[in-house]
Amino acid sequence: MKQVMRLIESLGECHRQLPFLRWVAETDNASAERKLRLGLFGAPFALSFRDANRYHTSYGAGTNLTPQQRVLSTHAAEDGSHSRLFLRDARTLNWDALTGFTAGQSLYWLTAHPHTETDRAGAIRLSAQLSSTSNPRLRYPVVEAMEVAGHAFFVEAVKLARRFEEATGQALVYWGDEHLAMEDGHARGDESVFDVELTPDERTAAMSMVTSLFADQDRRCAHLLHWGQKAEVANPVGIFAIRPDQASGPTAAEETLWETVAQLSAHSSQKPLLDRLRHQMDSLAHVSRAHRAQNQNEPLSVLRSALLFSAAETAWLPGIFRYVLSYPTPLGADEAAVNELAASLPAVVPPAGMSQDWRLLSMDNWLEWGFADTAEFLHLDEATEPARELRAAVTGHLAQASDPVVRAWVALAVCAGVQMRQEVAAAAAGELWPDPLAALPLLVGHGQIPPTARESLAHLLNMPVTEPAARQIGEAVEDITAAYTRCAQAEKVL
Repeated sequence: MKQVMRLIESLGECHRQLPFLRWVAETDNASAERKLRLGLFGAPFALSFRDANRYHTSYGAGTNLTPQQRVLSTHAAEDGSHSRLFLRDARTLNWDALTGFTAGQSLYWLTAHPHTETDRAGAIRLSAQLSSTSNPRLRYPVVEAMEVAGHAFFVEAVKLARRFEEATGQALVYWGDEHLAMEDGHARGDESVFDVELTPDERTAAMSMVTSLFADQDRRCAHLLHWGQKAEVANPVGIFAIRPDQASGPTAAEETLWETVAQLSAHSSQKPLLDRLRHQMDSLAHVSRAHRAQNQNEPLSVLRSALLFSAAETAWLPGIFRYVLSYPTPLGADEAAVNELAASLPAVVPPAGMSQDWRLLSMDNWLEWGFADTAEFLHLDEATEPARELRAAVTGHLAQASDPVVRAWVALAVCAGVQMRQEVAAAAAGELWPDPLAALPLLVGHGQIPPTARESLAHLLNMPVTEPAARQIGEAVEDITAAYTRCAQAEKVL
């Protein structure tokens, strides 16, 4: 482990020399607020950091944890609170007024905008890296590396917060001394429990994970420097401009996912899995219908709330498909088929907040939210916790799967859940529109599955599945269905 720690210190020293950190440090009272705008481009990572700790670092609060698991869980519980500090400062800095974002534009900014793509990728990959192993001796180096990178940033960022307070009299918590005191560059707890001898395989894996994390953090810093400098000018015209036509939705299709799968020739070892998935999706539909039947509200309110909660469930799926479902370097036809699926499936889910559905239902006028309220609903609201649990389950099962067929099945279960939730929403939509599919393609429809994705899915469904892979698929389908069920039960009419 000491060899791994020496690597972290070496990479951390290189990280501390980045131009971005020098730029942050070079400030005065006048430019502090403008430089702090860089946080808008780093918002996806900062707000998702809670989930990386809660679902991918922690082992829970059980009494049977090992000393190593307990240290990581204690650390995750504290580190996970920092996302709320970020949101407090977003309100203090009045980013609602700076951006002028509506709720839909805020959703798009956080989950799909090109200006935040690098930051979003870093957040998704961090969660996937932590979830890829249950071994605390491998998670710990990732946490330590993240702490070193975080400390290097906040040592400089606190200077901005102090300058801002001098100029305005307003204190910042995330950017200020309060947060810096928590970022001492090390995990919380008795780290001596990790003073252990790693196996050669563990050491190799730990060094690879640490190197990958610093590479991601270096990319994030370059990204933040690029956009932070652009937003630093007194009037950053165009930086936060979002037009309704920037994001196009999916082409509505008459053929459902099940109809597509039924046309494919599944291997005999996969047919029981398909039957099991259909049964669990039917159960999910029953729960969704029963929950919505309890609502006596008029259909428009039901649809608006359904679309809002649907956005919380699906907005991150394209990124997960892109960065976790796919293989960085595909080896062979099977992995190439998975990558074809990963490239095709994001088109099925349009960018949140920018869809035809969002505009037709006048969501922005109904919600009257800006950036901060939207970010809180998406990342911290208790009502959307099941949506974050769903995202964590999908990320975790994909990160742990090396078998291409298992990865394809995780994607299949996700898409099946999306479709089942859409079918339930169609009943309310049918009371307002004679053709709900054409009116609301995201909420009640399903995107056209590209021909190349069909070919890839056919290839993967026709492969034999081993018993261990079948068990892994069964666990993934069960977890994802359970998460969708909790989403259905948590949905409420606002």
